[in-house]
Amino acid sequence: HNALTGVRHEGISRVRPEDIESYRKKRRRSLEERLESVRAGREDRDKFGSSKNRKEKKGGTTNTEKLKNKDLMMVMNKKKRRRKQLSMREKQLKKKKKSQY
Repeated sequence: HNALTGVRHEGISRVRPEDIESYRKKRRRSLEERLESVRAGREDRDKFGSSKNRKEKKGGTTNTEKLKNKDLMMVMNKKKRRRKQLSMREKQLKKKKKSQY
């Protein structure tokens, strides 16, 4: 069977429409059809979204969360000062810990 001619060796056959048709663009769905598919997708699913508005968490933010929102240069300077304050023993331990990896 030859796909271009649609002719078989033993006899003549018809050309299939899939062989000669090209890609057909889907027509635009109406608003009702689109909303219907959205509603169908919403069934049997849990709620998504940000947890900011939920009242599950008690208390304030942790220190690590606060550092994420803080200005970067403030945090860098704080770490630099902290490094200077380390005792000689703490510096040696920190250096030893880095060299292990």
